[in-house]
Amino acid sequence: MTHFNTITKFLFLCVAFCSVVASAHAINGTTDDGLSWDFTDGVLTISGEGAMDDYAQSTTFGGKKSPWFASRASVTKIIVNEGVTALGTYAFFGSTICTEISLPSTLTDIKNYALANCSTVTKITCKASTPPTLPAAAYDKTYRCFQNVPTDCPIYVPKQSVNTYKAT
Repeated sequence: MTHFNTITKFLFLCVAFCSVVASAHAINGTTDDGLSWDFTDGVLTISGEGAMDDYAQSTTFGGKKSPWFASRASVTKIIVNEGVTALGTYAFFGSTICTEISLPSTLTDIKNYALANCSTVTKITCKASTPPTLPAAAYDKTYRCFQNVPTDCPIYVPKQSVNTYKAT
């Protein structure tokens, strides 16, 4: 009987472990602003219609972190799907192993620190024909959307918009 109990306990632990491992690879939810998010195998995908809420780097003074904040150090790619119009403050802050970011044609605004500390990004694709609006202080040392994003990271934009992006 002891051998049977040992095997039963072992199988139970295996099932429990597999459940934990599976949930570590795929988590998802809906944000307060009605957007949905999915994090699977290193890829964070944001979907829905409208602007993303602003988030905080810390919960001090009532700040709210993004729902995917705890996974930020595991994000290798960020995909923001068509329909999303704005990246909120601190949206993807600290995604330190992310190498690729894809932004939709519907994007009109990128808020402060939205992509800050995404220090390993090697490619950003922005499908918006009109360059998204950045905060007035976007390049100020205090408020930067792209703080610590490599300065040699290429940004791919629609061919017909290259001159508009350069002028902006």
